[in-house]
Amino acid sequence: MPFTIETLQILGEPFTPKPLVEGWNRLEGRPRAENFERALRAEARDPLWFLTRQWQFLELKADDAGSPIEARVSLRETKLARYQARNGPAQDFPTALPLEAVVEREMPPLDRIALIQVHRAFDKALARAGVATADRATIHAAMRTAYPLAAAALEGVPDIEARQLSALADSRLFDAGKFLAETRSSPGFNERVDAEFGLSAALAAATKQAGADAAAWYASLYVTPPTAADYAWVPSRLDYQFACATEPGTQQTVLTGSGYANGRLDWYAVDVAAADASLGEAGEAPIAPIETTLSVLPVAVSFAGMPSHRYWELEDRKVEFGALTAHTTDIGKMLLTEFMLVYGNDWCVLPFEVDVGSLCDTLGIVVKDVFGGETLIRGADRGKDEDWRRWAMFGLETATAGDTAQPRIFIPPTTPTMLESQPIERVVFLRDEMANLCWAVERTVLSAAGIGVDGEQFALVTIPPPPPDPAPAYGATARYRLGTDAPLNWRPFVPVHVPGSVRSVRLQRARLPRGPHEPLGRIIAEPAPYFINEEEAPRAGRIVVRTFQRTRWVDGRVVLWLGRRTLSGRGEGSSGLMFDVIEEVPARD
Repeated sequence: MPFTIETLQILGEPFTPKPLVEGWNRLEGRPRAENFERALRAEARDPLWFLTRQWQFLELKADDAGSPIEARVSLRETKLARYQARNGPAQDFPTALPLEAVVEREMPPLDRIALIQVHRAFDKALARAGVATADRATIHAAMRTAYPLAAAALEGVPDIEARQLSALADSRLFDAGKFLAETRSSPGFNERVDAEFGLSAALAAATKQAGADAAAWYASLYVTPPTAADYAWVPSRLDYQFACATEPGTQQTVLTGSGYANGRLDWYAVDVAAADASLGEAGEAPIAPIETTLSVLPVAVSFAGMPSHRYWELEDRKVEFGALTAHTTDIGKMLLTEFMLVYGNDWCVLPFEVDVGSLCDTLGIVVKDVFGGETLIRGADRGKDEDWRRWAMFGLETATAGDTAQPRIFIPPTTPTMLESQPIERVVFLRDEMANLCWAVERTVLSAAGIGVDGEQFALVTIPPPPPDPAPAYGATARYRLGTDAPLNWRPFVPVHVPGSVRSVRLQRARLPRGPHEPLGRIIAEPAPYFINEEEAPRAGRIVVRTFQRTRWVDGRVVLWLGRRTLSGRGEGSSGLMFDVIEEVPARD
């Protein structure tokens, strides 16, 4: 804006002030002093300039729709009623446990820690029954006689920790595995007590009750599969397979979880099966879907670090989306940043509470704005499921060709957080181009002391070294070696043809000439012949770990189970295995 500088009178002398700033390159204050009082005012140097720029960019034109003031949502909630592990029998959906525990559960290892736990539970049950210390010692001696402990029956390698624990505790322990098995059979533990223990009637009754209490306590400690058919782990695919479905009938929807292995089960772990798929027969009291209509006031989306829509309001400094570093291939990161910074305030949230373990279908959403107009909101993922241009969030994929995508969401009964132990077993599947093999490297194996130990160190200490090479002939300068050796915790998998194909191959577990011939852990200890699909061991490799996981379920109960999960590998490796090797013989004096 044009302005004039007038001449002032200071102490009787004429004074013409000169502007200290001849040009502006910033529209906001830039403090250079410790006092930020004036800078926080955010003074506008030229308000008219702001108004003209708003007019120039059509910000003063009211061309947008009215603000939403009401939304009516119609939702159909269908409870899950059936569950199936891999190819096992269909059963009622387990609502009393997290779905991760039901899918991943396997039998815990029977190591010395488990033996000590069962022994203490049995002794505490005797103490609660009022059995005297001397009588308890007699009963424990009878237990050790009836169930003698054999080290070969324990799971885990006998490393130094296991040997030290064995020296301390084996004299007081009994074979808990055989004891637990007999408590579930008939004739079993009770009959053995009457026939072999030689106790009085009162002590025999207390021993039988203590055995039942200890077996019940150990059974409640872990979530275990009831039968072998309830195992969901697929050894050839290194992942879990399961299925769950709504109430059987003409409207049944089957969800298949094929490829779940990352340890966190959510909606993206399942797909909608083919239309003709079914999971069980309809029962006498079917669970009918629940249709609900809710009228709510839409609320703008908010998130940490969201740009404030008010000029005088400061954003949270802990999150700064403008400081993200994105490369040319980070398309997803750039799209997310653009959404956060530009379109974040264009979205609204409609709260709708549903129960876990439900499959929810959105039947319709009608939004009413401040002008009285009503708009029917259609799903963004409508259209054919195979259409690559279709965009969806929280949508389920369908297995039927040409199927129409539906706006539905799966709310699995899973837990958001859990405690996870250190791996008791860790196997790395990697490629070895020099040896032209795939290896399963047992990095961590289970010790009989109940902890994970280094598999290579155990193999080096336990297995004797190979015999030394014979002395070379006099004057020899080279030695021919048929083949070298590989680390003893490396298990080879060789390619073999898939039956009925001359091109496709799969990987079969093999063994090295020098021991140990049996795997040290449970992950690759499948009955022979054991095959894995070739795509399960890519060039990047694959890591499979076994860990204990613990969480608290909705009713407050503690849930503990043993499961597996797979991780991405760290690339290729080299075992040092070579054939037809010519080695140089050092010259002798």
